[in-house]
Amino acid sequence: MCSTTCVIKTTDFSHNTTHCHLQKFSDDSAIVGLISNRDEAEYRGLIQDFVDLCHWNCLQINARKTKELVVDCCRQGQPFTAPVNIQGTDIEMVTSYKYLGVHLNNKLDWSHNTDALYKKGQCRLFLLRRLRSFGVQGVLLKTFYDMVVASAITFGVVCWDNGITAADRKRLNKLIKKARSVLGQRLDPVEEIGERRMVAKLSSLLESHPCRTY
Repeated sequence: MCSTTCVIKTTDFSHNTTHCHLQKFSDDSAIVGLISNRDEAEYRGLIQDFVDLCHWNCLQINARKTKELVVDCCRQGQPFTAPVNIQGTDIEMVTSYKYLGVHLNNKLDWSHNTDALYKKGQCRLFLLRRLRSFGVQGVLLKTFYDMVVASAITFGVVCWDNGITAADRKRLNKLIKKARSVLGQRLDPVEEIGERRMVAKLSSLLESHPCRTY
């Protein structure tokens, strides 16, 4: 996956095949490629087309902030080919990358993402305890938990809920249990929140699907 950052949106360029896809969100664009039999032609060609488009439209790509993340499912561990080169700069190959607030790594085990969520959750939990020490309680304290603490712990839960390990899930639920002791009321664990949001997401997709019959 090669992620690039441009100064403005690149809405005029799109690419979506069975092997390559260009994902765009605001000023962050990610090129995702499925490479089989070491054939990188389409992947590298798409990157070059995107770079050329930016050049023709006077868009600036920050090659130093652009990273390449490779997920290799081969057991033989063959060496990778030459790094991607953009405008004379070799793109750094990394083992983990943060995209749209979610941490991805080359093992797709969500461990880096869980570490980030846990650290942020601990910081937010400290603020929750401080608020209670100032006499804030009841609905106002619960609202703070929902808006500040829970939103940090469960960020992107639809993406990673079914992929994290039992140990990582236990770590996040441990934070929720600590928040429960502060609030004095039951709080939903990570698995319940993930399932509820997944169902809501699927329902919204079905509601807007063009093949839906009434």
